[in-house]
Parts: sequence; structure tokens; C-alpha cells
Amino acid sequence: MVDFEVIIIGAGAAGIMAANFLQSRDVSVCVLEARDRIGGRIHDIHTKQMGHLHLGASWLHHKGNKHILKALLDQYHVAYLKEDALESSDKMEIYSEHGKLSGKEKKLFTEVLIRLPKNIRKIGQQQPTLSIAEAVRLIGEKHGYSQSLIQALITRSSEHCSQNADVMPAREFDGWEPNGLFVKDGFGKLIRKLSRHLNIEQNTIVQRIDQTDEIIVIETNQKPFTCRYVISTLPTGVLQSEQVTFVPPLPTNKKVALEQLDSGNHEKIFLKFPHVFWDKDTEIFQLAAPNNRGACTQWHNVLLNTEAQNILYTNISGPDISYARKSDLALQDLCMSRLRQMFGDQIPDPISIYVTRWSLDQFTLGGPYAHPTMKGKMGDLSTIGEPFGHIHFAGVDTSESETETVEAALLSGIRTANQILSKR
Repeated sequence: MVDFEVIIIGAGAAGIMAANFLQSRDVSVCVLEARDRIGGRIHDIHTKQMGHLHLGASWLHHKGNKHILKALLDQYHVAYLKEDALESSDKMEIYSEHGKLSGKEKKLFTEVLIRLPKNIRKIGQQQPTLSIAEAVRLIGEKHGYSQSLIQALITRSSEHCSQNADVMPAREFDGWEPNGLFVKDGFGKLIRKLSRHLNIEQNTIVQRIDQTDEIIVIETNQKPFTCRYVISTLPTGVLQSEQVTFVPPLPTNKKVALEQLDSGNHEKIFLKFPHVFWDKDTEIFQLAAPNNRGACTQWHNVLLNTEAQNILYTNISGPDISYARKSDLALQDLCMSRLRQMFGDQIPDPISIYVTRWSLDQFTLGGPYAHPTMKGKMGDLSTIGEPFGHIHFAGVDTSESETETVEAALLSGIRTANQILSKR
């Protein structure tokens, strides 16, 4: 006898979807979640100072040929905006050391930006030893751009979605055309509805998975669990940290794949101000800075998409993720120096700040999605997703074809659930 036929590690989008799918087919399932909440890197909170904030996933993106997310949001009455803001250059402003780009300059920059995915891939195929950053520099230099504008291009090409352009090869860049609908209600609403009737054990930290015998034993900080199949949704950074012991050990091909992936990094910093000093109709303000391009250079107007009052948010990403170790006060000072470069010295100080620290969270240790390093390839993601005995691997980093989106995580949950159903 076993406690459950399937135990799923992690109550994020992939784990919840897999559990929902299996339970609807009469499979006994339990989800083990290390945190005291569900959602993983989907985490919507309500603060007294700022109201409703999406600390993790916020956008309905579509990528590849399989699209299920919009239908799910509609089914569960989760509201999202109908306008694809990420495709509109009208709602983005670029600032260089010489001030805001003119209409003509911005139009050219936007045209270069839209063509970047195709051109990065093209250069990567021609010169396979180049990183994304190096490929973008070639493109920027072709247009006579300054170092600052080239840095802005690099940031917009990759770092806004957690990739470090300095370590990802251009030959493996799978950049897709910009698209995105802001999920107004937050993905947390969807996760709560999908998990409504599931058996979820929170505050349960998995320490060891032993599949030496036919019955799998999972040791946790609470008690041992037994099952016949496991679905692991452990993030790439957590797998790399070896916090969880696998018995027998993970096979060599998985270990090599993990060594060749960067876990990605992306933090959000929200600032609330006493009044609005920016253009209410502009969605993105991009500062072209010559150094530290991933440290608070891209700004989003929260007011445009939500009822939140007087709030901007910025990112720490790419090669500058170490800034996440700085204090809130130090980050606030950095943010204000960036904003004053764009809007002048007269703008007010914020009245509140909120900083995410996903890269330092022991149950995340990285950004929303991983990517190959210069030694790696996109196929390494699929290697992570291959079954190992009776352990199956789901999550946004387990397929080279469905990546980087909440939809990819959900699809991975369905994929692993079907793998188990086919074995019963």
C-alpha cells in the first residue's frame, strides 16, 4: 500500500495543473508545497501601502502552437486586458543621456527592436560563438547607436524576461515576437480555482526522493510519504543547488544539462509616489544607461493597467541581479537616481517601496525561467523534462518548445500527467 498513487512536488502552476488533471481522472494525488502558500512564482499580494501587487507572473503571453491559457482564464472568469500593450510602440518612451528620444529616433529604435529576435537568430547561426549581447552590439553598431542605446537594446531583447544576454548564446535564442495581455485579476485567482479540491500539504519541504524499490519514499521535514509516481516541479535553481537528494542519483545527462543552464533572474521593485509626475498614457519608460543595464533601467506604469494609484515598478535582471542583495533603502536611492535622469531633479521621493527577492528565496533560487549558457543548448531544457524512472519533471524549464510563459508551465503539468496515465 502507498499513501498516494502520485505525489507532486510544488504547488505552482505546473504542479497544480498536473494534480487537477490527474484527480479529474480518478488518480489519488497529493501536492507537497514547501511554502505556506500555493502558487510558486505566481504570487499576488495586497499591501496596505500599495494595494494589489503581482510579485511574479502578470502577463498572458502566447508562444508556440499550443494555446490553452486564454480559454482557462475565460472559463474561470479571470479578467485580463484585451489590448496587446507589448506590441504598441506608442506607449514606450526611450531616454538616453541626451534626454528623451525624438519621435523619429524612437520610431527607428522600435523598428530595430521588433526585428531583433529574427536578427539575433540570424547572427547566431552565422557566428555560433557569439552571445546575445554580442549579437545585439553588432546590430546597434550597424545603426550607429551609442553604448547607452545598445545597452537599452540588449535589455529590451532579453533581460526583461529574466535572461542574461551575456551568457546565453545567440544561436540558441528562441526570442518570439512581443505579445502580452496584462492579467488584471492576477494569475493567483486562476491557481486558487484550479486547486480548490486538491489535497495540498503546505510547509512540507522535500529532502529526499528514494525510488530504489517499487514504492517511492519521499522524506520531508514533516513526515515520509509513499507513492508509485512522482512529478517534480522543482525550479532549475533548486535542482542545481542539490537541496533535494535523489536516490539513485540523477543520470549524467540531466546533471550535464543542469550545469549548462542559467536559472535566469528577474526581480521587481514597486515604488509609490505622492503624485504622478510621469505621462499617464505611457506604459514603459526605458533608460539607456551605459553601465548596469539590468539595474532599474526599465520602468512600467502600473497605473495604466490597474487601479493602483501613483505606482511605478522597475526590474533588476540579467548580469546585475546581485543588486537584489542591497537593502531597500539602497535600491530606492538607485531607483531615484534613474528616475531623476529621465524626469528631472524636482520629482518627489517615494512614500513606499516593495522589493521581490526571488533570486535569494531558497525555494526558487532564480527567475521565472532558465536559459542555456554558452556551453548549452535549448535541448537541455527537454533533457531536464525527461522521466527518470518513475519520477517525471514538469515546470517552465522542462521543454525546449514550450518555454518562458505561465502557459508553458501549465502544459508541462498536462504532459507529465499524461505520461503517468499512459503507464497505469
